[in-house]
Amino acid sequence: MRRTIKVRLTPQEFAALVARCGEMGVPDLDECVNKVLEDELRELLSYRVQFIT
Repeated sequence: MRRTIKVRLTPQEFAALVARCGEMGVPDLDECVNKVLEDELRELLSYRVQFIT
């Protein structure tokens, strides 16, 4: 099941995201944005958390 989250981007961040989609050659902006954000989240989730005490 897919869940929906709301992401707030500044105009500059949105422009960078659109530019990245253009580089990827994906014509559907919604599809491209979802793919880019999924890739970014996947990368963030791959980090191991280490607590420093």
